[in-house]
Order: sequence, then C-alpha cells, then structure tokens
Amino acid sequence: MSQQLLSKRPDTGWGEPFAAMLCEGIRIINHAKNGRSTKSFLSEGLWKKLLAQIQSGDTVMIQFGHNDQKSAEPTLYASPWQDYKDNLQRFVSDVRARGAEPVLLTPIVRRQFNSQGQLERSLGEYPAVTRFVADRMSVISIDLNTATHEAIQAMGPIQSKSLYVHLAPNSHQNYPAGKQDDTHLSSQGAFEVAAMAAGELAETHPNLICL
Repeated sequence: MSQQLLSKRPDTGWGEPFAAMLCEGIRIINHAKNGRSTKSFLSEGLWKKLLAQIQSGDTVMIQFGHNDQKSAEPTLYASPWQDYKDNLQRFVSDVRARGAEPVLLTPIVRRQFNSQGQLERSLGEYPAVTRFVADRMSVISIDLNTATHEAIQAMGPIQSKSLYVHLAPNSHQNYPAGKQDDTHLSSQGAFEVAAMAAGELAETHPNLICL
C-alpha cells in the first residue's frame, strides 16, 4: 500500500493509484511502510503516529499479513491466531475509540504457481484471521486475497508477470541486474489492485470513491 521511493521504482504500492480514485476533497494520509508487520508497526511507533492524526469520522484502511508470517525474523513475526489476531483487534478498537471507522483488508496474493499452473496459497492462515477479526468485531472488510487470487489465476503464470516487478537485466536503471519479484506490484498491478479495493469500498462508502 505504501508510497514507494524513486529508488525502488517501478515498484508501486496500490495505495498510490487508489488515492486518485477518491472523490475530490477527501483527505488521505498513507502511513503504510514497506517491510512492516503488525508487530513492527507497533514497536516502531508507526501506529502511535497514525493514531495521533486520526479525526472523528475518518476511515482507516488496515492491511497486513505478508511480513507477519516471517517466523525467522523475531522483530516481524506475529503468530496468526494469537499475536496477529490480537494486533488487528487492537487496531480496530483504537480506531473506534477515536470515533473513526476501521476497514480490514486481507493481504494480496504472491505470484507463486506450482508445476500444474495453479496459484499457491502462500499466506497461510493470515487471510483467514483477518476475515475472522472482521466478522467477530463487525468490521467492514475487503477480501483482496480472494480477489487477487482469482485474477492472477485467471491470467496464468506468464501473463500475470505484468502485475508484479519482473525486469530483464539492463531494462531499468534501478535494477541493472534485473529483478524477479512475485510480491511487489508494478504500476499496472498496483492500479488493478487499487481498482479492486475502490470497487469494494464504493459499495459501503459511495461518498468516498469517484472512479
């Protein structure tokens, strides 16, 4: 979701094109940071900073999962049905305590196909936990995990590369050796995911989205 540095282009966070899909006059502050989990977002003080800027009536969109599952990195890892669940519930409660509305989003899929051309579900229990918290706490949710899984599977192993950062050597100044990244989005991929999120949000918040 994050605003990417120029040095990371063509990596594009889907929060960037999403901002252009909001209606005129809507205030947006993108607090997302690459490489963070629910745990590190808390420990680094990023959540505290976000809370300090929330105003009553705001909508706060929350999406985690990719980095929470990194069990080899103790500063990031949040066990799905304990720490990750607890952190999401805290986020929801904190937002509501300030008179704002949380929206939970499941994490988008990684582009990982098996030898039979089927897209793997590499995010474990994290999408399910997000859905569980949304249901348990009556939070509006956007299931980008399911939406992106269906879209990437339909595109197949070759065509779907266009939505992620796949670069041949010497095709981009930031990556002279090339790059094969099945997690981070290209500008096209970011736009597609942003459109999915905007389309879902428009059903519950038509006053926010002006595509």
